Amino acid sequence: MIFGLSHIQLLGAALIAAFLLAGGMYLKGRSDGREAARTASLQSTIDQLTERSRTDEEISEMDDPAICRALGGRVLADGTCD
Repeated sequence: MIFGLSHIQLLGAALIAAFLLAGGMYLKGRSDGREAARTASLQSTIDQLTERSRTDEEISEMDDPAICRALGGRVLADGTCD
């Protein structure tokens, strides 16, 4: 007998402690995984907004014929896009 407990009681206490530790580790892992996914999602959003900003800037600097050509059209002699 250790600490006044029988071997069966010690085994039960050890199993309870193991389950509590395993549960805590599981919850910590889930929390870390959610945080990693959230960070990746935010970074992806930032990257998309940055790229969109560059695209908007490029397009706003184009004149109508350049936009027509960029979209695969051809500029006719009268300046219209076909």
